[in-house]
Amino acid sequence: MLHKLYPERGDVSAANGTVSEGVTVDQFDELLRYHRSRGHVFLAPEDLLRPLDPQQVHVLITFDDGYASNLHAMEPLARHHGMATFHISTEHVAGGLAFWWDALYRERIAQGHAHDGVMEEVRQWKDLRWEEQEERLHKAFGPDVLIPRSDLDRPMTLEELRRLAAAPEVRIGDHTHRHLSLPLYRDDEVLNSLRRSSTWLRDHLHVEPVSLAYPYGHHDERVRTLAQDMGYRVGFTYDKGRIMAGSMHGRGQWMDVPRNSLT
Repeated sequence: MLHKLYPERGDVSAANGTVSEGVTVDQFDELLRYHRSRGHVFLAPEDLLRPLDPQQVHVLITFDDGYASNLHAMEPLARHHGMATFHISTEHVAGGLAFWWDALYRERIAQGHAHDGVMEEVRQWKDLRWEEQEERLHKAFGPDVLIPRSDLDRPMTLEELRRLAAAPEVRIGDHTHRHLSLPLYRDDEVLNSLRRSSTWLRDHLHVEPVSLAYPYGHHDERVRTLAQDMGYRVGFTYDKGRIMAGSMHGRGQWMDVPRNSLT
């Protein structure tokens, strides 16, 4: 699981948002080189729905959110014949909105707050509805707080996302329309968000997303069932772990896939 890609180590700065959210392009390149050199097989989410060779090591790489910096993944993916799935928070792309955690981190650090304290505040805000997150930001820091400051804290534009989605090494997944902590929302609100995001991806990219990455990793049985009802067959969590060979039998759905963060 990845989020941002920093061109250089020096770009890992509070000015570019939450610094724990990304790795450098060189680190990503090394990840791909490592797996390719060992003969590991790169997967797309739909590959989990069919039987896999238990003698092989399989690697499924995912990015969450839709940062513009994800475009730096295209060249390494092509060079190493890799595969990655990018889960898109669609209204951030459509509106060019920065993500609230980047804005909060940037502003708090500028005020002189310590990293650990700001990260605890970020953690607490993950349990708020998106409307309250943005209301708090605007009240504390003004109406322009969600305007991105650089290419490293902004989402992709639609044209950039189309270019990414057209690459043969890329799959597109869903991340809700506004990065919602889904268990906080009623059934109709969850379904509405997934309809909005999946319809946007279908209309603008002509893709039918197979996978949903639960924002913040927040999910429960109700959310999983609603996602399945919407047609999703793979759900990515923030739970750490591996899928072992004995469990890979080509099931019709995998709604609790664990992921390990590279950051």
